[in-house]
Amino acid sequence: MEQSGAKMELRGAEWSRVKQSGPEWSRMEQSGAEWTRVEQNGAEWSRVDLSGAEWSRVKQSGPEWSRMEQSGAEWS
Repeated sequence: MEQSGAKMELRGAEWSRVKQSGPEWSRMEQSGAEWTRVEQNGAEWSRVDLSGAEWSRVKQSGPEWSRMEQSGAEWS
């Protein structure tokens, strides 16, 4: 994803499977290069950087992730 600084909102059950509020998600909050800034409507997470295998499990290169990659219905 190359939407640096783009505001994104978590919508629907599809992304809810990904969203974590505990230690597992905290491990994703590390210095990287692919995601510079991801913002949610709230306080659960403000910075998420893609780095390492943990987030790779979530990041899909197929249709499922592509739907979340758009700045349309699901990501605004």
